[in-house]
Amino acid sequence: MKNLHQWLNIANLHDKYITGIRVNEGNCILYISYDSNDSNTIEIVFVKPKHIRLDDFTFGNIILSIEVYESEEIDLLEDELLYLMNCNKNNVYQKKWYEKAREQIINEKLLFIAIDPSYGLKGFIVCEDIKTV
Repeated sequence: MKNLHQWLNIANLHDKYITGIRVNEGNCILYISYDSNDSNTIEIVFVKPKHIRLDDFTFGNIILSIEVYESEEIDLLEDELLYLMNCNKNNVYQKKWYEKAREQIINEKLLFIAIDPSYGLKGFIVCEDIKTV
């Protein structure tokens, strides 16, 4: 597991604000501001996302952490991954979806990104790569 700021070599995103989400040209873009005035914004581009689940977008959207899991780590994290994907392993349909998504992450060498909020937006994105603009 890597913190996004280590992955991208940018400043720590703890207590920063997610101010917008956009899907454009096959990419998912998060707009992150370093203050509540929406100034000094960066864009994090999730390249060719395969799965996106982002919930509770509201006023504020303060980041606690953003973690990046590489495909090689996925086998070691089943319980955590089930939790992050909001899947119940006792639910046949959710477990089936989870297993298919997990297999895709491993086979296609994808990244699993978990967004953990202090307040607001939470969820995950599975994609091919990450970059900043």
